[in-house]
Amino acid sequence: MNIERLSQRLEQVAQYIVQYGQDPIRLADIGSDHAYLPCNLLRNKQIEFAVAGEVVEGPYLSAVRQVNESRLQDKITVRLADGFAAVEDSDAINTAAICGMGGGLIVSILEAGYQAGKLPKLLVLQANTAVAKVRAWLQAHYYHILNECFIDEKGQFYEVIVAQEQAEKAAYSDKEIMFGPIHLTQKGSIFEDYWHNELNHHYYILNQLFNGVEYEQMAQDRKAKVDVIQAEIDKIEEVIDYDKPLI
Repeated sequence: MNIERLSQRLEQVAQYIVQYGQDPIRLADIGSDHAYLPCNLLRNKQIEFAVAGEVVEGPYLSAVRQVNESRLQDKITVRLADGFAAVEDSDAINTAAICGMGGGLIVSILEAGYQAGKLPKLLVLQANTAVAKVRAWLQAHYYHILNECFIDEKGQFYEVIVAQEQAEKAAYSDKEIMFGPIHLTQKGSIFEDYWHNELNHHYYILNQLFNGVEYEQMAQDRKAKVDVIQAEIDKIEEVIDYDKPLI
């Protein structure tokens, strides 16, 4: 991956930024990973300005080097800071991207930015895990999911979500938080593949928990784990296409 050719997941993030961003787009890329995303967008003249934020010195120096090599120092400011502490009022940021992290970490970054009054109205998020936590946070803070998609990149599944702050809170059901409100209406082959894979994983865990022991003979904490996994299985089985063979 480089600024000329992004990974599939970052290419989708870039598409959402351009599709849903308000022109002129001024981007905060939090956890910028060599600043590939803002460099690519600026090279293609799709955004006006970007802040690339990194909390660790090594990635920060890599981002600085990439911006300098791309001769984009006048358009991209790289800052060593934690989350949205990298953003200053004078940056006039109206779009933010947070990619390549666990959902729990993304939520903590969003919450800190929200408390500091630094979150823009448009967010493009790519969580590697715990995506439902991200959706729940968005709903609680009046962000509506405009679009979302699955990416299958070399056998690894990624979800990308674009959300916009609105006056009214979104009324998502528990099912929509778990699976995604857009996913449930569109689904598609990668959605089915991902949840078939999750279902197989849940079956495996359930078998490990039973391991030849009857439910009635289990200790209460073990029963509780079985109940949680079975409830998850029931939810997945309700949604996925059974005509498609398990992977």
